[in-house]
Amino acid sequence: AIEAEAEADRVAAIEAEVEAERVAAETAENEATKVREEQHAAALKVQTAVRAYLGRMRGQEMRDAKVAEVKRLEDEEAVRVAQAEAERKAAEEAASAHKLAIEAEAEADRVAA
Repeated sequence: AIEAEAEADRVAAIEAEVEAERVAAETAENEATKVREEQHAAALKVQTAVRAYLGRMRGQEMRDAKVAEVKRLEDEEAVRVAQAEAERKAAEEAASAHKLAIEAEAEADRVAA
């Protein structure tokens, strides 16, 4: 009976040790799962932040491109205005030269007469 009781105590101790190891393994697995979930959540936060940053950069690039286009159009308009002004001045000078030529011809006619 003492041997049976000792054997029962030994079996109970082994079963308690096995249960303790099972609980420890389950706890470790739960902790590992929790860590993986936290890492995944952190990775999602980083991914979201990167996407937001890239979106802002893309938006800035678009704004920069619009500003550059407006500047290019303004430069083209400035060139057109300068060309028109140069053409107007050239036309005025041509008209003035034509007027002087007519006056010179009239003077020549008067002197000849």
